[in-house]
Amino acid sequence: MNIIHKASEYGEVIAGVLFDSAMLKYNRFPIASFEERIKMLEEIPEVSRVVIQNNVMYDEIIAELKPDYVIHGDNWHDGPQSLIRQNVIDVLRQQSQRGGGRRKAY
Repeated sequence: MNIIHKASEYGEVIAGVLFDSAMLKYNRFPIASFEERIKMLEEIPEVSRVVIQNNVMYDEIIAELKPDYVIHGDNWHDGPQSLIRQNVIDVLRQQSQRGGGRRKAY
């Protein structure tokens, strides 16, 4: 919850929930059901909206939302998730070059 509170300092917080099938492709087995994960996020006061992510890569959701920041837990700095982080950085950089403004991944 600390990360969501910290994210709210940057502006509106939109939280993403991966479909179970996307989680399984990335070898992550959901503990809570898809519906339960959505409900948990919707009940957090700082979260203004919950969006569904069809893919572990963020290309589509970033193109749709055009965020200034993408804030994620520190588990994507190393290991397999570092590829996802680099993808987010690249997509935000491309978006920034096209539309101006600042875009960052944390």
